[in-house]
Amino acid sequence: MKKALIFAITILMALSLVACNKVGKLYPIMDMDEDGISYKFYNANMDLAFDQAYDDVISYFEGDYAVVYKGNQIQIINKLGESLVSEDFDSVADINGDRAILNKAGKNILYDLKAQKALATYDYIKAEASGIFAYMDGGKWGYRNINEVIVEPIYDEAYSFGVNFAVAIKDGTPLKIDKKGEESPLDYEEVLKAGDSDYLIGLKDGQVDLLNADGEAIFTNIKGDIVDINYDMLVINQRVGGSIKSAIYSVKGKELVPADFDDVRLLSKKYFSARGNDGFALFKTDGTRLTDYKYSYLNADNFDSNGGIICSIRDDQAYFLDKNGVEIDAPTAEGTIDVKKDENFYIISTMNEVLYFDKDKNLVKTSLIPKPLEHLSYIIEDQKPYIFSKKLPAGTNQALNSAIDEITKDDRKIELSIHGDILYVTVKTAKGDPTFMFDISLPAKVELSDLFTESDMRDRLIAMSAFKDEADIKIVGFVLENDLDVYFKKGDEFLKEKFAYEDIDDYLDKDQATFFKSVLAPSINVGD
Repeated sequence: MKKALIFAITILMALSLVACNKVGKLYPIMDMDEDGISYKFYNANMDLAFDQAYDDVISYFEGDYAVVYKGNQIQIINKLGESLVSEDFDSVADINGDRAILNKAGKNILYDLKAQKALATYDYIKAEASGIFAYMDGGKWGYRNINEVIVEPIYDEAYSFGVNFAVAIKDGTPLKIDKKGEESPLDYEEVLKAGDSDYLIGLKDGQVDLLNADGEAIFTNIKGDIVDINYDMLVINQRVGGSIKSAIYSVKGKELVPADFDDVRLLSKKYFSARGNDGFALFKTDGTRLTDYKYSYLNADNFDSNGGIICSIRDDQAYFLDKNGVEIDAPTAEGTIDVKKDENFYIISTMNEVLYFDKDKNLVKTSLIPKPLEHLSYIIEDQKPYIFSKKLPAGTNQALNSAIDEITKDDRKIELSIHGDILYVTVKTAKGDPTFMFDISLPAKVELSDLFTESDMRDRLIAMSAFKDEADIKIVGFVLENDLDVYFKKGDEFLKEKFAYEDIDDYLDKDQATFFKSVLAPSINVGD
């Protein structure tokens, strides 16, 4: 009976895995309905993939898993919408293949998403899809696989394994470690990780070498500064005459493009961009220029899977280029801030929404982008000046406290706004650049007038206003900048009046930050 039960469970897990693999790519779409704002996942046909709604999407399905926020809980879900982690955790540090690194109470948990069980818990773990991984315990690094410890934690730093070896640092000395834990010397004074790549930088007698993960030198005596490494290529800044120019090399040391360019960005194995006076131009990695210098953004991330299309932004509009850099007939949108093309859609993001166009350039789906609106008056057009609460991650109010401290600076301003069911607090610089934005947790459905929790303050503001002789006047919101814009409601009519901050300060004897705290603190627990 026990064997039959185990066999049945195994079959169910296998069927679930097959079903997930058949689903294909999923897309997070934010929408608003009678229940408020939420994210749902849709497939390549823009049909609902599964009937689950989420408050936020932290990372979506680049592979088989997504990280979402639902209620008070972070979840890792598969393509069937199944939550895969039963135990509590604080956040997700990384997902690599079927392995996740979970953060909980200052520790890392290595979690097998396929088997749905914790494998190891340490101070810190470097996720590997399989095989040997590095872990920190008691301030030192060691190596282990799922079944056993290979090297006890004795190293100052431990890098990932290559084919046969890993590089570790012990007492300041670089060493090579084999898969049995045996050490051998590495002839470098210092070894550093090369950015986010699997490559390493070896330093010796003033010489800079590029090493693979096994610790083998593959590009020696590099001249200049390595500023990027991707797609098995390096961008190296070199001094040419009196200026700094960028060259491109293969990781094995072959010069692909000489040092003739400014601000080079690797886009794929076939393309890079470089900046000129009027923007970026597109180049092949043999140095052939394909376009004029006219783009503010170029992207070839999905080139091999999207039909050979390069994405770009020019004059705040989306443009799509073919493999020769020629702009093709494709969708576009004003105010574009991001653009992508995958195997299913042209995806254009503006400040307000994400637009999904199919291969025939038809708009098939629109996803909202929550953001603070400029003024509260834009939100009350539906005659519904209230907030629906959502529970948000711990620390929001502490973060708000930091923002409040910033308000006291001369070049800051604060705006309150509502988008759907979320109250946004935005602190901006004098230039209008957003420096802070927080969505605030409220306990229940709350009238905006309730934000002014001190009745005498509300009465005083009404008494100071041009509407002091009107009956049934209520305060429903405000925007605090150098002056205070107060929004009133009389019946179904909304009114606004501007108050000079100096008048408010004298009348209420409160500084700007204290004023803000006094009107909001009881509702949103600013002091927490």
